Amino acid sequence: MLKSAASNFTATSADLSWNAGATETAWNIEIGTTGFAQGSGTTSVVNTPAISFSSLSPFSSYDVYVQADCGGDV
Repeated sequence: MLKSAASNFTATSADLSWNAGATETAWNIEIGTTGFAQGSGTTSVVNTPAISFSSLSPFSSYDVYVQADCGGDV
């Protein structure tokens, strides 16, 4: 199970970190307002188990999806 933590909240930013589940070293991230359809959010690829989000809308809530990128062809 992925353990994550959100921190450093401001009106328009937040940080998210998590523990790697195994040996993965890259992750696909998607963020959008709560209830967004996956595939329609903002995506990023990170090589460390953490990301900082900025330019968030004040007084809004967000869903974030984290997917390990274990390499290989999709």
